[in-house]
Amino acid sequence: MVPGRGDQVGQHLVTHPRVDKVSFTGSPQVGSQIAIWCAPLFRPTTLEIGGKSAQIVMSDADIEGAVPGIALGVFSNQGQICAAGSRILVHRSIQDRVAELLAHEARSRKLGDPLDPSTTMGSLVSRKQLDSVMRYIALGKSEGARVLAGG
Repeated sequence: MVPGRGDQVGQHLVTHPRVDKVSFTGSPQVGSQIAIWCAPLFRPTTLEIGGKSAQIVMSDADIEGAVPGIALGVFSNQGQICAAGSRILVHRSIQDRVAELLAHEARSRKLGDPLDPSTTMGSLVSRKQLDSVMRYIALGKSEGARVLAGG
């Protein structure tokens, strides 16, 4: 572990001669910069950037069995994880039932202090992240989306 802000220690870390490989998970902007730093060194680099992992629900799915796993993919770490199932692609014939069950899952989360054992969802990482989420909710609503839980 190397403590410090990425913009202060990142380049030194990924270009250090004793580093054999760089693996980064995060934003496309930072990943691009890491690739630029590593390219002239021919340093092996793995970048998992800007993920938007889709969860797909087909018309013949066991909906009641699938939704708890879908919810886990959406809500783990408040959705702030590289493997978050941040998009759910659902067959039109079952979309209302899936939406209903996911809304129920969302409403069943207990928001609060992550150190409280009864809390099932803690806070977002920063005010900036909260503002970003709220902008996406407003954008979705302006494009015709309905808020089924929270908001």
